[in-house]
Amino acid sequence: AQAEAGADVIEPDIVVTKDGALIARHDLTLATSTDVASHPEFASRKRAGENGDGEPVAADWFVSDFTLAEIKTLGATSPNHIAAQKYNGLFRVVTFQEVLDLIKQKAKETGRTIAIYPETKNPTYHLNLWKAGKIPARLEDTLVQLINSNGLNSASAPIYVQSFEPGSLQYMRSIGSKAKQVQLIDSYDIDFKTGQMVYGTDAAHLVYSQPTDWKAAGQTQLFDSMLTPAG
Repeated sequence: AQAEAGADVIEPDIVVTKDGALIARHDLTLATSTDVASHPEFASRKRAGENGDGEPVAADWFVSDFTLAEIKTLGATSPNHIAAQKYNGLFRVVTFQEVLDLIKQKAKETGRTIAIYPETKNPTYHLNLWKAGKIPARLEDTLVQLINSNGLNSASAPIYVQSFEPGSLQYMRSIGSKAKQVQLIDSYDIDFKTGQMVYGTDAAHLVYSQPTDWKAAGQTQLFDSMLTPAG
């Protein structure tokens, strides 16, 4: 629908299933925007965990506990767009490759280039899953493989790889990614009088004020350190 409406770019977040598939999804959990709760066969999978930024999740179903085949049995739902809720259950979660295939198809139909703008979602969280043997490959390794196999590994290709964690982008460069990359910047608030981003070092605000990989490494710099000539 986005492509047919004239979108120049499709922007999926990328998370990883138990068997290593990259799926287009913002959340690491499933309850908010799928009908997983109505599947009795998955009731025992509900558990506590964390949201990828170190904040606790009391109980939910986590993507990394499901294979792609299991994810494909779930119907997508809209958590907050009432007009879209008439489509609840009609569509399935898509893989990153399926998004790429759709873009190629729509490009042929429309005669124009449609770019892809994937985000490596919660790279430190996924890195820890891989180190613990809970997913078979590092998110970035699989993503770069797909970039290569789809002919997108060049600076001129219609792809922009983005992340809030600089280590994720740096790692992809180190394994041969030549695609355009974008460092995302966050803060916990905005001063609407000045337009300045507001940062904080207390526990409640640090999660939004600092890249997660920097926090995990014990670094103290915040996102604003990248908004300088030296940064």
